[in-house]
Amino acid sequence: MECRQLRQKSDDEKGLTTKHIEVDIRACPNLQWDTADNLEVLPSNDLVCVEWFATRFGVIHCMDSMVSFARSGQDDTTVKMPFPCPCTVRTVLEFYCDLTSVPMKNTAKKYAAFIADEQDRKALECLLESREAYQSIAMGTSRLCLREFFELYMCSAVLDFSAFIQLCGRQKNRPYTIASSKKDNPEQIGICVSMVKDELISLSLAVEQLATLGHRPPRADALLQSCPQASEPRTCCGTCSTMLCTRVGVGDRLRIAVHESGFRLPKEASTPVIMVAAGTGIAPFHAFLREFHAEGGARSKAILFFGCCNRNEDYVYRDEFEDAVNRSPPILKEVVNAFSRESTHKVYVQHKFRERAEEMRSLTHQGAHFYVCGSVNMGSAIREELATALGGEAALKILQESGRFYEELW
Repeated sequence: MECRQLRQKSDDEKGLTTKHIEVDIRACPNLQWDTADNLEVLPSNDLVCVEWFATRFGVIHCMDSMVSFARSGQDDTTVKMPFPCPCTVRTVLEFYCDLTSVPMKNTAKKYAAFIADEQDRKALECLLESREAYQSIAMGTSRLCLREFFELYMCSAVLDFSAFIQLCGRQKNRPYTIASSKKDNPEQIGICVSMVKDELISLSLAVEQLATLGHRPPRADALLQSCPQASEPRTCCGTCSTMLCTRVGVGDRLRIAVHESGFRLPKEASTPVIMVAAGTGIAPFHAFLREFHAEGGARSKAILFFGCCNRNEDYVYRDEFEDAVNRSPPILKEVVNAFSRESTHKVYVQHKFRERAEEMRSLTHQGAHFYVCGSVNMGSAIREELATALGGEAALKILQESGRFYEELW
């Protein structure tokens, strides 16, 4: 993944929890992309977390020193690099190490070998033998972050920086469906980003839960006493969404790559286009909308089904889509909305789709292409509704095999 000089800007729509962010790619002439492809972004870790691990491994004063890998002894064969090298200590901790997640079990077993204190080592080894107990620190509302894992189990570990960066999990790039059209503006890539925040129970309650499972960490008391917020609920923020929405500014550098998507509009402008999205799944359809503008509004049979919690909080492209429908002539035939939190009876996008089942069947006979983007649960519901409308799974399978039904789910 190459490091490119980019310029980024974000909209400033008040109240929205989802944002449209644009990246200027004029400094990246060799970057190949198309409308609704996937832009992958390698996030940077929170700087407070980076500094804590740098201090823990004694490299805080040499953050700009270079890191590389070489075989020990006389073996001069090529070494497979775990990440692009040479690079600085700072780069390793900011971009290449996953400083958020508790290690996988196999990795945690390797960490245990470095623990000097016998009680600490046995505590971790016993924890690893209990599937339920280890799951409690690795997932769910009681999960720990990597720093908390180190403070509870790795205090006595004799582990240097070199060993740590080889054992630590790798930071993964995050895919975002491109929300812009190359025809409309080939110099900017837009993405739709929603801030990810998971509410977790307090550290003291997480330790208590471990205790009820028979695995109270030996270092728990010391950590809880040294942590003023130990009894307060914790918030786990998404590494990439937090970086993009709160830390990246104009002129900053991002590490990106582009991967081709299956979201491609039919060549014939008269072909009906049915788009179904929930939440940030609206991104590729904003790209399509910009494409419709670039084409001069030639696609008169384009319909969007869109669902979110609240129109004033989650409907990031509301003005653009409403303007596209209300223009004369319209750029978009219709937007069918489902706002699940605006009434006592929750209405989701699949319910709105079901109400139009007969029309969807008719448009299918006219050669319609269907695109679905959003959560797996939403996608499954739409598949079920469309299959019912068409008379069964076999009809839906034929539609998919002919390239007229495409979904991008997570």
